[in-house]
Amino acid sequence: MGGKSGADGEKKRKITDLSYWKGLVMDPSSNAYYRWLGVVTFAVLYNVILIIARSVFWKLQERYVTVWLCLDYICDVIYIMDMVVKFRTGYLEQGLLVQDIAKLRRNYVSSVYFKIDVLSLLPLDLLYFVPPLSHNCPYVRLNRLLAGYRMSQFFDMTDTRTNHPYVFRIFTLILYILVIIHWNACVYFLISNLIGFGTDDWVYFNISDAYPVNQSITRMYIYSFYWSTLTLTTIGETPKPEKDIEYLFVVVDFLIGVLIFATIVGNVGSMISNMNQSRSNFQQRMDGVKRYMELRRVHKDLERRVIKWFDYIWNNKQTLDEEGIMAELPEKLRAEIAIHVHLSTLKRVLIFKDCEPGLLVQLVLKLKLSVFSPGDFVCRKGDIGKEMYIVKRGKLVVVSDDLMTVYATLSDGCVFGEVSILNIPGNKTGNRRTANVRSIGYSDIFILSKSDLWQALTEYPDAKLKLMERGKEILMKDNLFDEEAAAAAEKEKLSLDDRMTNVESTLEAVVTRLARLLADYTSTSCKLKQRLYRLEKERQEAVQEDAMSDCSESIVDRPVENLDVYLEQGLTVTDTAKLRRHYMKSLTFKLDMLSIFPTEVTYFYFGLNACIWRLNRALRMPRMFEFESKTESRTNYPNLFRIMNLITYIVVIIHWNACVYFQVSNWIGFGVDDWVYFDINETLYPGNASLSRMYVYCFYWSTLTLTTIGETPRPEQDVEYVFVVIDFLIGVLIFATIVGNVGSMITNMNAARSEFQQRMDGVKRYMEFRKVGRDLESRVIKWFDYIWNNKQSLDEESHLAALPEKLKAEIAIHVHLDTLKRVAIFQECESGLLVELVLKLKLAIFSPGDYICRKGDIGKELYIIKKGKLNVVSDDGKQVFATLGEGIVFGEISILNIAGNKNGNRRTANIRSVGYSDLFVLSKEDLWEALKEYPEANDILIEKGRQLLRKDNLLDEDVAKKQDIQKMSTDQRVEKLDIDLDTLQTRFARLLAEFNSVQAKLKQRLAKVEKQLKLDNESSMSHNRAAEKQLSLEAAETQLSVDVDDKQPSVNVGGDRQLSVDAGDDMKPSTSNAHRNDPSSRRPSVQSGSRESPKAQVPVLQRQKAVDD
Repeated sequence: MGGKSGADGEKKRKITDLSYWKGLVMDPSSNAYYRWLGVVTFAVLYNVILIIARSVFWKLQERYVTVWLCLDYICDVIYIMDMVVKFRTGYLEQGLLVQDIAKLRRNYVSSVYFKIDVLSLLPLDLLYFVPPLSHNCPYVRLNRLLAGYRMSQFFDMTDTRTNHPYVFRIFTLILYILVIIHWNACVYFLISNLIGFGTDDWVYFNISDAYPVNQSITRMYIYSFYWSTLTLTTIGETPKPEKDIEYLFVVVDFLIGVLIFATIVGNVGSMISNMNQSRSNFQQRMDGVKRYMELRRVHKDLERRVIKWFDYIWNNKQTLDEEGIMAELPEKLRAEIAIHVHLSTLKRVLIFKDCEPGLLVQLVLKLKLSVFSPGDFVCRKGDIGKEMYIVKRGKLVVVSDDLMTVYATLSDGCVFGEVSILNIPGNKTGNRRTANVRSIGYSDIFILSKSDLWQALTEYPDAKLKLMERGKEILMKDNLFDEEAAAAAEKEKLSLDDRMTNVESTLEAVVTRLARLLADYTSTSCKLKQRLYRLEKERQEAVQEDAMSDCSESIVDRPVENLDVYLEQGLTVTDTAKLRRHYMKSLTFKLDMLSIFPTEVTYFYFGLNACIWRLNRALRMPRMFEFESKTESRTNYPNLFRIMNLITYIVVIIHWNACVYFQVSNWIGFGVDDWVYFDINETLYPGNASLSRMYVYCFYWSTLTLTTIGETPRPEQDVEYVFVVIDFLIGVLIFATIVGNVGSMITNMNAARSEFQQRMDGVKRYMEFRKVGRDLESRVIKWFDYIWNNKQSLDEESHLAALPEKLKAEIAIHVHLDTLKRVAIFQECESGLLVELVLKLKLAIFSPGDYICRKGDIGKELYIIKKGKLNVVSDDGKQVFATLGEGIVFGEISILNIAGNKNGNRRTANIRSVGYSDLFVLSKEDLWEALKEYPEANDILIEKGRQLLRKDNLLDEDVAKKQDIQKMSTDQRVEKLDIDLDTLQTRFARLLAEFNSVQAKLKQRLAKVEKQLKLDNESSMSHNRAAEKQLSLEAAETQLSVDVDDKQPSVNVGGDRQLSVDAGDDMKPSTSNAHRNDPSSRRPSVQSGSRESPKAQVPVLQRQKAVDD
């Protein structure tokens, strides 16, 4: 009693102490902050619902003016107090809660929330004193709605804290829907007031004294809410609008209603799917087993037992995937929960008594729960022992071989099978079971497998020896240990020299094969390069010749300059001629030609109003689709762009359908029946002839039809029936498309949040099922809050897995390489090793008070502080020796397994997180896996680690030298070599397969290029022969026209110089293969398109002939 009264007195002194309030800072993750958010949410909801209602339904405002004014200013006081609270609300910096009042003030003032809060508190109520306004105009307080973000924050925190998240999410969705319907009802009543109550059937009823029922505030609000509900849920059945503003409001309402309906379907479907996911997964597994048993014709008794087993685990909530759920948490929190659940159970095992805590933590993380049905044998006499068992719940019996005699009964907490998993040499039972153990009813048993035990013991050699000794003692006690057999078993082990010889010979064979493969690859690569160089050179010459000879221009020449390149065999094609041919053969070229076909010539016949003939321009729509696709890939807000895109398509389709409806009405005749558009006689119906009325009504009609609402006049003619049927069928498809697309978009928008919530809900269900303490549960929930608020819920490994290895490496280098270079032992390492290591860095988040490592633990990880602060503390946690900040590295020595380390790879200090800390972690396994390919780097790292140990006088030189001498002759080294050999063989097989694949692809590509060159050469040769023939004819004609002298005729070539020609010379140029293949022969002078005169060609031909000779 005295202690309690003392605590109460201390609390009262704090409350009355002014200095306590001056230094008070509110933690945003505390319960007090959450409760305050609830108070603010009440004020926000009041303003959201009642400000608009009081502004529109004036009787509601007039009847309770005093009440509303009091509530208004109470909410204003809450808003002001909320700003005061925000000035004292801490935030995380480097994982620590900032409590400096001046810093908090600056942070809040510089944030966008401060500006929003100031705007939401502007005293627009002063406008009440302006003569046109009064206290009956509460719409001046609409700025109070800007604080709505506080309500969203409260809902998010509630979703995280509640144990019934799906019920809360459905409640939130219903609340949002009701608020939207409420606002739409108020807008409807406001429009009715502006148009005039009772002026037509669409607006609210006449409220004159002749209709007292319509004057009540209840009838006004209920009817408006009813109208809004029918409209936004796309039910329709409301009076038909008659004015343009009514048509517009209904159309907008129906479009919003379609989107709201699709949103409801998508959200509810997603929530129900998530709610039933565990049940669906369980049923899927059960149905799969039942189908398998039916396929394999399992007898009915066994089938019934299987189904009863499924019923039991479902009814006892044992369908949770504990391993998958716990994998969502960081290792330290996972270990704490496992310790809370399993440690007391594991301590019951005799061989694990007095084991060090680190080993027990490793073992509790490996315990697995298994459920046995009545009559199931847990183990049989003579079976090889691979697991040890701990009875959690149920009863087991030890029975004879004939099952008639019961020797013993095992109940909760009993342990058996522990000796058989130790593989003790000399065990007379040979690691076999010595009894039959059967379950009486349904039994829940924890299982620890032999492989998991030995994996944990690799880091605890002393504990391994201790466990073996305890196992031998138990065997000796039961006279089951044969010392001679144990000694013989040791001698029968394969000698170390033999194992080394086998490994060396195998490695030598692999190295030889690799050398041959490398030589073959080098030779093939050189040959392929030579062939590629020759082909590229010939291809380039052919392209240049084709470019010189092509003098014609076409309609596609100018667009070709801007043609989009395309990929061929993975390479970008930039050849202009090839791009032209590719484009002209494509469907896009045909559509583009049709889209620019000059259909305007029809104006001369049909008149300028016949713009329908320009519809061919719409054939360019694929370009718009291409733009949308590229924008969706490039934008940082893809979901918002998809929604806008969807709305655009809906509006365009409704627009087109409205135009078609108006044209059909025109063909039938305006006003001939109720289905078509109204009579447009300006004398009788002046309103119907206006363009706005025409378009608005047609758009309204199209909206009702394509959204499948109906509510349109009934058709009377055959063409009208056909059109309406087609419209409704199209409308059903459009509506289904809208629902599907919106549902898909909502799912994608909420995918990250849904996945995060699903993981968090699974962990919360597991903690509730295992009855985890409130403190630990609160820490886990706060950890989830932190990673979500800091956008660290992304699973980096799974997201980057979609990228190729090189791109993934580039991203990892950009993010982590500078961080890794801070580690002393990795400085000056080759870049290839650093790239391997950055791909293996993992981010771990530690909560306030979490121990990153404890003194004496086996070191398995290296830590790099990305953000946060860590304290090096004493064993009792009270004294702080040092504080580690951003960029500090620790634990690097322990992961190198340096022989002679006086600490034995164990932690030398207790390191605890002060606030939330983000640490990069590199595990020992990942480091050694990367070092397999870098033996030189391995030696460098070991030497650097030794230097650091020598600096701190923590290296035993004698042990280190002994280790160097025996380095190639230890069992651990041999085992490592065995693993390296397996890895080398696997990678060799992959390299060989990749080499064969690349070689085959290169040969195919080369064959294809050679074939194309051959075709081009044949075409060029044919072209040259035709040109030569033509030139021969022209040369003959020229020779006949020349004045022949008796001995030395001359030909004037157009210049001052005369050229002597022998009349008997053959003027035909050489057509030998050498001449045709000579690149010098490919010139404009020998092309059919040459512009030279026949006289000028003669000396040219002679010069060409001389060159050929």
